[in-house]
Amino acid sequence: MSVSPVYVHCMVLPGLFDNELYVIVNGSSVYVNPASVRLQEPLRQDAEVRGSVVVYVIDQQADRSLVELSGQPAVGGLRTWVDNRQLAQA
Repeated sequence: MSVSPVYVHCMVLPGLFDNELYVIVNGSSVYVNPASVRLQEPLRQDAEVRGSVVVYVIDQQADRSLVELSGQPAVGGLRTWVDNRQLAQA
């Protein structure tokens, strides 16, 4: 399987700096470039908002995919399994 970029649904918070966002996908979280994130609602300082972030599909099974998040890990690793329904083409 080739490694291809797609979007996965996530929760988004402001990062520590203006040039990053903090995203959470299935318990893993990373600091990413804002250009890699599509927000579904305005960013807030006091609460998570819904969005999607670019990931790379590493492996796929019938109903789930192993994806790699690009960025600096904060909690967990850079790879996590997600339900295929959470994926959307970039």
